[in-house]
Amino acid sequence: MLDLKLKLKNFLSIREADLRSKNNITILIAPNRAGKTQIMLLLYSIFWSYWKISKENLEKNNKDFENILKRKIKDVFLLKNIDELKAWDKKTYNIELNSQYTTISFFGEPFKLQEFSIEDFKFFEFLQISPLYMQLSGLGDYYKGIYSLKKYYPHWKLISEAITDLLSDLFIISSEKVETNIEKENQELLNLFEKLFNSKFYIQDERIYIQEKGKKYGIEKTASGLKALSLYYLILKYNLMGNILFIDEPEVNLHPIYIDKLAEFLYKLSKGRKLFIATHSDYLIESFNKLISKNNFKIDVWEGVLKEDGAVYSCYEADKDNLIDNSPLTEVYLNILKEGFGYE
Repeated sequence: MLDLKLKLKNFLSIREADLRSKNNITILIAPNRAGKTQIMLLLYSIFWSYWKISKENLEKNNKDFENILKRKIKDVFLLKNIDELKAWDKKTYNIELNSQYTTISFFGEPFKLQEFSIEDFKFFEFLQISPLYMQLSGLGDYYKGIYSLKKYYPHWKLISEAITDLLSDLFIISSEKVETNIEKENQELLNLFEKLFNSKFYIQDERIYIQEKGKKYGIEKTASGLKALSLYYLILKYNLMGNILFIDEPEVNLHPIYIDKLAEFLYKLSKGRKLFIATHSDYLIESFNKLISKNNFKIDVWEGVLKEDGAVYSCYEADKDNLIDNSPLTEVYLNILKEGFGYE
């Protein structure tokens, strides 16, 4: 499994981060505006750039990679100037990402790739399929408009490429008239999904449809929770699931019962993959804790604390003897009760 270390300094909302991910699942826990999404978008941009140079058989040197990475970061973060990555009151930023396969570090301003190396080209076997980024909130309602903007106005940079990449791939593959042969592993996960959520999804004529209880209809007519869940099914059905997946707040619009089922699905999905999950949900955390206790596996936890001059991130490894700590979320709920109802 990919073992990576990430160090950040003065990067957007983040004053400092010293993080490691060596297990299949990494969970990011932090308050709003503390940079959870920024970390995942950064990692998505870097891994997508690695995948890109491999796919296009480019010279795997500093200049090729630097050009691809700069463009990708700008389009993912919707920046006019890549040096906007630095914290607003700082002169520069530093980013270092190391794994057993690769090393990369860069800083600004101006943007400069300080170190870039590939120690083991087996890394590109791990990245045969593009990494995926899933931001589920509202996507079921607005996917047609988002995709149309990307398709007909590709030079309009209104929506992060992290979101439009996935939609474009889905609609391109689903529009091909050749029957898709679903991989065996993906089919097993699809079967599990159908068992857990009693629904199926497919794409026809650039529109997402749902099948449930013997009926078929456009996803626009279904509940918001099922809209959010649809992407998991579709990326498996159309063989887009690679080995790196970023999921931003998977609990959005889901009832606690569905959150518990989703945790089980994500645990099974993580076998042989790297999943990065940003969450605010104590339900999701407790569901993962239950799975850790039952199945005796480990999860990396990246925890951010918001300080006056930016967020500070640290990490730890959760296992059955040291479960994921959800006390910061519990403390917030207790304070709300105290302030609103006078409970002690």
